[in-house]
Amino acid sequence: MSSELRQRIKTKLEKEISGTATRLLKNEDKGEVAVGLRNIEAYSQLLKVMKPNPFRVLTLALFVALVYLMIAGLLWYFRLPKVHVTFKVQSKAVTFQLKKPWRPNKTYAVDKLRIERLNAVFAPALEIEIENESDEAWLEVDGSNVVLQKLDFGQNGFLELNPKRGRLEIFYRGSNLKGEVAVSGLSAVSAGKNLSKAGNLKVNKDFKVPESIQFIAKSSGMVPTLLKIHPQDEWTFQDIYVQTLSFFRENISEPGSVFFESAISSGKINIHDVSGHETLNEGDRLIMEGVEGRLLKISHGPEINLVFEGAVEKLLLGPKGFEKNLSPSFLEYLYVRKPLAFFWGAVVFGWGGLWRVRKMIINYG
Repeated sequence: MSSELRQRIKTKLEKEISGTATRLLKNEDKGEVAVGLRNIEAYSQLLKVMKPNPFRVLTLALFVALVYLMIAGLLWYFRLPKVHVTFKVQSKAVTFQLKKPWRPNKTYAVDKLRIERLNAVFAPALEIEIENESDEAWLEVDGSNVVLQKLDFGQNGFLELNPKRGRLEIFYRGSNLKGEVAVSGLSAVSAGKNLSKAGNLKVNKDFKVPESIQFIAKSSGMVPTLLKIHPQDEWTFQDIYVQTLSFFRENISEPGSVFFESAISSGKINIHDVSGHETLNEGDRLIMEGVEGRLLKISHGPEINLVFEGAVEKLLLGPKGFEKNLSPSFLEYLYVRKPLAFFWGAVVFGWGGLWRVRKMIINYG
């Protein structure tokens, strides 16, 4: 039977019931009331024999359910555009890109310092004045009282920190670097225009008053400036604003073959959006994209220890090809962070679906 025909009869029935009731209440012509009652009976009998197509009703109900399930699935599938995290990591190396210029807010005492790939070294009191546009100048200082007084790293520069057997190696590229070293007491200062021995300058002296040595590196190419530092104590850096962060280090398995491996030893990630956390173990691969935040603290000993706070667009953990996406879905976020809104949204969502199914059953029933 045509569902349109049934609907027309139902409409006629509703109008007839309304009209007959009105006439009856107004005590109008009993004959018209009787006709109306006969019409109501006829329409009612017709609807009883004109059974609806149950398959059509079921199909429409399933369609509504499918739409609602699809919406829920999309909320589960799509993830937050940014996830807010804090994590503590112990790693054998770390690389990051500066979001803004950075200068450590303290001085550092060292036993020995060597810097390679410089453009200029100046120490007028020591008669050292070296300039080299090809990034091949170098500086080495060894003494009882050597202090690294200033390091100015330019915006967008990349730093890689590697602790190695009592020294800290810092690789830097992508922006300018300026620094200053103060020397006093019995010390040896060496510098050169290039890495060959020809033309090198060397001063061995007991400095009665501190002497200043300045150095500059453009660090604009792919070959980084290298700082080899033998610190007297553990160094700590604070409040470094970064835009990339990586815990991978380059490894050479055989001549001409280079691969990157995870440098992570341990750690813990706190995911604030869903009040969750993940534990990091030795060798875990952690991939971050769209990083925006700051390194609250970096300290080094045998390994690098750091604390990061900020937001990332993508956060993956696990073996290559089997990474786990740690970014929460919209459904998880609503469930954890907006429980009241999630509850009432689910109630309204479910009630709306049931109401639509009910209307279909009534219309076709």
